[in-house]
Amino acid sequence: MKKIVILFVAAISLSSCNKPTLVEFTYDFSNVPLKLEAPVTPGPNSFQAEVPLNLDELFKTNHADRSKINDVTIESIELNMQGGRNFNNFENLVVNFFSDKNNMTKLASLSPVPKESTILKPVATEKADIHKYFSENSLFIIIDANMTEMDTLGYEMLMNMKLKFSAAEKK
Repeated sequence: MKKIVILFVAAISLSSCNKPTLVEFTYDFSNVPLKLEAPVTPGPNSFQAEVPLNLDELFKTNHADRSKINDVTIESIELNMQGGRNFNNFENLVVNFFSDKNNMTKLASLSPVPKESTILKPVATEKADIHKYFSENSLFIIIDANMTEMDTLGYEMLMNMKLKFSAAEKK
C-alpha cells in the first residue's frame, strides 16, 4: 500500500511539472475602418471590415506560442463616428467576429444607443470564445446595427479594441 501511495504522489508531481507556463499580454486593434454606404435604409444594416492578423512578431516578442493560445478576452471596445456624424440614427448594435473557418461570434452589444453620441463603448460579452480566430491569417469584424430612419448619407467609423491574450510560453 505504501508503494502505491508513493507512486501516486510521484505521478502527480511529474504531471504538474509538465504544465506549460502561461504568458499574458495585450494587443490593440487600432483605427479599424468600418463603412456603411448610402442610402441607409431603416431596419437592419451591417458594417464590415477584414482585419489581417499579423501576430507572429507580437507572440515572438512576448515569448508565447501562437499555436497554443489558451484564452483571449476583450478588455475594451470603442466605436468612433467620423465625418461630424453621430449615432442618432442607431437604435441598437451588435459587434461580431467571423472568419473563413469559424462561425460568427457575438463580441459586444449596445441597446439602446445613446443619442448625440459620437463615441460608443459597447459592453463586451463575457462568454465570447474568440481564441480560435487568432490561429488564422485574418478575421472579419461585423457590426449589425438597427437604424431608425432612412439616411441619404453613409456612415464611417473607426473601431478600437483592446485584447488580452493568454498563451503557452514558447521555449
